[in-house]
Amino acid sequence: DKSGGSTTVPLPCPDLPMMVQDVIDGMIKHQGARSMEESNRYEQDQELKESKYFKDLDQIPPNRKISPNPKDWKCAISGDTQNLWLNLSDGFIGGGRKFFDGSGGSNGAMDHFKEEQAKGNFYPLVVKLGTITPQGADVYSYAPDEDDMVKDPLLAKHLEHWGIDAMKMEKTDKTLAEMEVDFNLSYDFSRICESGEDLVRLRGPGLIGLKNLGNSCYLNSTVQLLMALPEARKRYADSDMKIRTSAPTEAPQDVVTQVAKIVSGLTGSRYGPPWKEGDDEDDPKLLVSPGMFRALIGRN
Repeated sequence: DKSGGSTTVPLPCPDLPMMVQDVIDGMIKHQGARSMEESNRYEQDQELKESKYFKDLDQIPPNRKISPNPKDWKCAISGDTQNLWLNLSDGFIGGGRKFFDGSGGSNGAMDHFKEEQAKGNFYPLVVKLGTITPQGADVYSYAPDEDDMVKDPLLAKHLEHWGIDAMKMEKTDKTLAEMEVDFNLSYDFSRICESGEDLVRLRGPGLIGLKNLGNSCYLNSTVQLLMALPEARKRYADSDMKIRTSAPTEAPQDVVTQVAKIVSGLTGSRYGPPWKEGDDEDDPKLLVSPGMFRALIGRN
């Protein structure tokens, strides 16, 4: 205000001008640069396959049109308004999957697929509402022989059947890639570590971390276990650089070379100077990044 003070306005606030509210909503939903980078890398690594069911997808005659307004979307079973999936065959809107710990969605979309399958109807493809843009959307196949994210080259046509013009849609919800990355970056790992214990920090050859690329925690833990085996260290330790200097021209595509880089980084001294007070444990100079290794393994 004019006196230099400030006022806290609880949200949502119906008294705010629509333009101000739109700006606030945009700021809240904005994806940070780091998250965007990790999400893009995650999506590139996925290498989604075309669903085998997109060409002959059964779509019942449309008995209604799906509103393009996110405020009109809700799970037909639970009434949830977040994490919603549209069945491309019959227009049913249901919540996303419920996780083992009870978190996630209402599981409405998956339950509906199973119910229809029990009736003899096979409606496998669903699209996540809020991720539809002219460039595409998150599409999932519940078909038992796919059960994964897939590509639907006829997505625009399938959406048009339900009155949705993909060219006019804007992103209003997180993609699965963004959700996965956000979870990995924000997960409270103290729940599975020695939380509260008085631990002594150690660092040195064999005690070096792998950088979490946003969706590589499982890969990192597996690599750490494998590379700790004496046989792996003996085979791939490359302190004299013989393996890497004799690598083929396309070293990024050579598994032996990439494994040697990982083992040498984890077992050598380059990334493992003794820990000093004030050191940043996330300093990239002290972490081995498995980016090229992960990209290579993901392609093969």
